[in-house]
Amino acid sequence: MQGKGRKTTSRQKVPSLSDSAGKGRPRKEKKAAKPEGIQSKSEFKKTEDFIPEGPVSGSPSLLQSNYGNLGNFELVVPLTAGGLAYYWRNNDADELPWDGPIKFGADAGKVEGVSLIQGDFGPHNNLELAAAGHGGHSLMHFWRDSDSMLGWYGPNPISEKA
Repeated sequence: MQGKGRKTTSRQKVPSLSDSAGKGRPRKEKKAAKPEGIQSKSEFKKTEDFIPEGPVSGSPSLLQSNYGNLGNFELVVPLTAGGLAYYWRNNDADELPWDGPIKFGADAGKVEGVSLIQGDFGPHNNLELAAAGHGGHSLMHFWRDSDSMLGWYGPNPISEKA
């Protein structure tokens, strides 16, 4: 019943966080519906044979390239003993297998971190890598020819040791 002088309104009370404080059960949040064709984590197949050759150290770099239909994952990690290791995952394969390592850059010595991109050089866009030498005293460039199975080229100095 409306009393005399009260306004009619269509607004409803919006519950605040303080309204539910101390009243027993917390409110359940609605989960977003899973889009069709998207796998949940439990549906992915595990690649149990993949054990990174290491020990690895420093900061790795991961990207998704345009290789393959879905785009492969490309990973480069610094190795504790010096040099780098390259791994890739074929995202078109049912088992999602990781391959590698391909070791390279041993003559660069210890590397603290890497940054990986897919550039626009070469007919299929080469992978380009910048690496920081131990202690950050030098920067180096490596590249991988996408049309060749020969692997990685470099190191090419960007800056000399200071």
